[in-house]
Amino acid sequence: MKQLGQIVTFQFPQTDLLPGKPRPALLVARTPGQFDDWLLCMVSTELRQAISDFDELVLPTDADFVQTGLRNPASSGWPG
Repeated sequence: MKQLGQIVTFQFPQTDLLPGKPRPALLVARTPGQFDDWLLCMVSTELRQAISDFDELVLPTDADFVQTGLRNPASSGWPG
């Protein structure tokens, strides 16, 4: 069962439109309608690209880090 705020794996296409690798994504909102469609936000381990006071950091020191399934610290472009 998908839930708001859950981290899932999604195959984002590359910029050259070739199939990409499965990447983590944050479930931001379920879209209205009959299908189980969700608005996603990419999650990145490139913390140097995180924007202060905007990106949400997911760190190993967070109480729920283990539940995210992430192996490394990460950030999402969605303010938490």
